[in-house]
Amino acid sequence: TAINDPTQYIVVSPMQVSPGKETEYLEMEREIFKPIHEEAVKMGLMGSWSVWYKWPFEANDERYVVINGFEDYSQLSALDYDELFKKVHPDADMDEVWKKAAGLRKNTSVQIWRLIDSVYKNESHE
Repeated sequence: TAINDPTQYIVVSPMQVSPGKETEYLEMEREIFKPIHEEAVKMGLMGSWSVWYKWPFEANDERYVVINGFEDYSQLSALDYDELFKKVHPDADMDEVWKKAAGLRKNTSVQIWRLIDSVYKNESHE
């Protein structure tokens, strides 16, 4: 696959963030979870990671969604978050991080999507 090709599978996890905790939630995603996913991508365990903001949104809506991209179906179950967490944050208390995460956001569902077709910038259209 080329560098701009999309991953074949995405895992979509809508997040309902506690009112008034949006800034703290995004800091946690950037400081704790982004480095874990960067390491997973570097190790070839997944293809991408991103956080999206829904706009416009309605009251009580999930305003954020975390998307993990995978190159093939076997990667969906190959990710060991505990191992990656310890590797990337060796001095952090994982139980405390999960408690903090639970206080900031609630994962309301998980959906797995498979790519059928696409057109992306930088593709040749000859």
